[in-house]
Amino acid sequence: MIQPLIIDPEFRDLIPPLSAQELENLEESLLREGCREPIVIWNQTIIDGHHRYEICSRHRIPFETKVMFFQARVDAISWICLNQLSRRNLSEEAYRYLIGKRYDAEKVMNQRKNASGSNQYSGAVVPETEVISTPRENRRKKEQNRTSVRLGTEYRIDHSTIESYGRFSRALD
Repeated sequence: MIQPLIIDPEFRDLIPPLSAQELENLEESLLREGCREPIVIWNQTIIDGHHRYEICSRHRIPFETKVMFFQARVDAISWICLNQLSRRNLSEEAYRYLIGKRYDAEKVMNQRKNASGSNQYSGAVVPETEVISTPRENRRKKEQNRTSVRLGTEYRIDHSTIESYGRFSRALD
């Protein structure tokens, strides 16, 4: 029996649509070979595998699920964006959009982590009495910990470009 899963429009819309030919090829593959990749879910909500789920449900093809654990929606959004950015068939617009969405999600995630007084990378609380540095060093460390700087380093683009991708994704939404 096909298990009913939740389709969240915001999560679904983060995934670039397949062309008619890609969708047809996927359906043929699923009918011929079954569903080889699990549908990835969080709280019974699909975060990867929307097309496979729709085709499997329509044709009653059995599938497996892989459960992911996240603290909040923004964590799931960041994961979806990161997962989609690893795909080869992204348009330049989709690439920019996904980086912008990931940037915005991770800013919120880092604000949530830092609200408790923890370091956003280690999660460890750093007592102020142990931190001895100059104001210039503090500015440099704060700049390096910015989400846009970290993602810019990861994608090998300037932090201001990451920030502009964030504005781009918000404008498209």
